[in-house]
Parts: sequence; structure tokens; C-alpha cells
Amino acid sequence: MKTVPDLVARFTACGLVATLALACASSGDPLHQGQEPQTSIFTQPPQGPALEPPRLYARDGTVVAGPEDVSTLGMQRREVGEGESGRMVLLELYQNVIEERDALSLEVAALRAELDKAHAAQRAAEAEALAQTSHAEALGVERDRLAAENLELAGRLTTAQVRRLQAEKLLLEHKIAQQRARVASAQSEGRP
Repeated sequence: MKTVPDLVARFTACGLVATLALACASSGDPLHQGQEPQTSIFTQPPQGPALEPPRLYARDGTVVAGPEDVSTLGMQRREVGEGESGRMVLLELYQNVIEERDALSLEVAALRAELDKAHAAQRAAEAEALAQTSHAEALGVERDRLAAENLELAGRLTTAQVRRLQAEKLLLEHKIAQQRARVASAQSEGRP
């Protein structure tokens, strides 16, 4: 499908070619001024009953339709009616092309605005995804730090409990030793 810039470029190129052809035809060739114009097959085609129009051939060798075969191909020819002048038809066609160009320009502007919105939304989504990724990485680092801290605290707690149990054992051993000493002293006093 052709885009608006392609159509505008073609329209501009056609206008330039037509202007160039008109300028060349009106000014003549500056290199050959003062000389008699030479005839060529393009400016004065040969006349004669034996000449038939040239035919175009396709790759497979079949004859491609010529200008006289246009009516048989179903193509419509635009004829100027009695009330219409050629200039008016051309102006009408030119106006239609201008209106179509303006409509396509508006459509392109709307599509560009929509594309800009889509790009902005994409950039916002990418920024949000990047922020979420960095947040997730920060949470992962925090989780690892807390796990290490938890492991260190668990080690400290275990060490403290072992020391407490050892202290209780020593206390119980000391109480048992005192109790035995009292029982021994009570037995030794009771035996007189």
C-alpha cells in the first residue's frame, strides 16, 4: 500500500516533469539556437498507409493490448461532455486530489499521534518494568541479608543456650556436692 509521502512525492515529481517539459518546449534548446531544428521520429512520425501501430509483446510472446484495444479491455475513457470544458474537468480533478491529499494528511497526523502515544506508553511500561526489576533485586538482596542475620542470630542463640545449660549443670553439680556434704556431715554427726 502506498503511503502519503509516496503519493505526495509522485504528485510533486509529475508536476516537476510537466513544468520541465513546458519550459523546454517554450525556450527551445539553448545549445542549438540559431540552427534549423532537426526532425526526428518523435517530433514528426512517418506517415503512410503501410505503417501499423507498434505492438508490445509480453514475456511469453503474446501481444499486449494497444491503444485501440482499450475499449475491449473494459477500461473507461473520460469524455468531456458538451457543458464541460477541459479546464473545468482538470480543476475538478485537481480539487479532488487536493481534498484526498488533505484527508490523507489528517489521517497520517492522527496515526502519528496514535503512534507517539503508543511509543510513550511503551517507554512508560519499560520504565515501570525496569523499576520493578530493580525493586525485586533490592528485595532479593534484603532477603539474603535477613537470612544471613537470622542464621547468625540462631548461632548466637544456640551458643547462649549451650552455655546456659552448662552453667545449670555446674550449678546442679555444685548443689549436689553441697547436698552430699551436708548429708555426709549429718551422718557423721549422727553416729557418735
